[in-house]
Amino acid sequence: MVDSRQFVKLLAAAKLSFLLLCITLIAADRFVMAWKWMLLLRVQGSGVSFRDITELTFVSTFFGLFLPSILGGDVVRAYSLTRNISDANLSISSVLLDRTIGISSMMAISLVSALGSYRYIAEPRVLIVVFLFAVVFGTFVLLVFSSSGPKLLDKILPFKGSGTLREKLKGIYDSFLQFKAYKKVLFYAVVLSVVVQIMRIVGVYISSLALNLSTGFVYFLIFIPLTIILSLLPVSIAGIGIREGAYIYFFTNVGMTGSSAFTLALLIYFLTVIATLPGAFIYAFRGLSRKKDES
Repeated sequence: MVDSRQFVKLLAAAKLSFLLLCITLIAADRFVMAWKWMLLLRVQGSGVSFRDITELTFVSTFFGLFLPSILGGDVVRAYSLTRNISDANLSISSVLLDRTIGISSMMAISLVSALGSYRYIAEPRVLIVVFLFAVVFGTFVLLVFSSSGPKLLDKILPFKGSGTLREKLKGIYDSFLQFKAYKKVLFYAVVLSVVVQIMRIVGVYISSLALNLSTGFVYFLIFIPLTIILSLLPVSIAGIGIREGAYIYFFTNVGMTGSSAFTLALLIYFLTVIATLPGAFIYAFRGLSRKKDES
C-alpha cells in the first residue's frame, strides 16, 4: 500500500544536493550513450557528428518519456536518424543493436550482483526472476546472432515479394548482422553500455539517499536493471505504472516500504524529465533534421 502522507513527507525532506547530483548523472550518461551510438554508426561508414548524435539522444530521450514504453525513445531515435543519413537500414539496425547491447549489459549486472549477494536475499522469488530474465533474453540474443537467425526470420515473416515489408525487415536484419564483423567496436560499445547502466543505478541510489532511505547499494544493482527491462513492455506511457509496480515488488522484499519505493520510482521519472529537458529546446530550435551524410 502507498501512504500519500508518507509520500509527501519523503519528498518534503529530500536533500536538494543529492537530487542535483542525480540530475547531473542522468544528463551525463546521455553523452556516454551518444558516444556509444556514434561508434556503431562510424564503423559502418556514417559521418554523423558527435554533436548531432548527442542532440538526437537528448531529443529522443525527452520525447520517449511521453511515448508508449521506454522503447518510444528508440522509435524517435531511429526516425530522426533516418532523416539525417541516407541509409535507413543502418539507422534502424544501429538503434536495435544499441538497445540489445544495453539490455545485455543490464542483465549481466543484475545477474552478477545476484550471484554475488544471494546469501543476503531472503526472498528466493527475486533470484528466480533474475535467472528467468537472464535465460530468456540470453536465448533470444543467441538466436538473433546465430547462423540460423536469417533462416528463422525467413520462416517467421509471412510476406513475400520484392519491395514488401518482408524484404524491408530482412534488409534491416542484414544490416544488423553486419556489425558482427566489428568485434573491437562491439567490445567498446559493451564497455560504454556497462558504464551507462552503472551511472543510472548510482543515480537511483543517490536519489534514495536524497529521500533518506537506507537500502543497500547491491539491491539497486540487482533490481534497477530488471525494472528498466520490464519498462520496455509497450503497455504504458514511458513505463509509468510498470516501473512503480516493479520498484514496490522488488524493494519491499528487502525492507523498503511500499510508499518509499513508489516515491523513489516517481522521483526518478521527474528527475529524468528535468535532466533531458534540453532535448525539448533542441527540438524547438533545430527540429530532428540535419544535412544528410552520404552513408
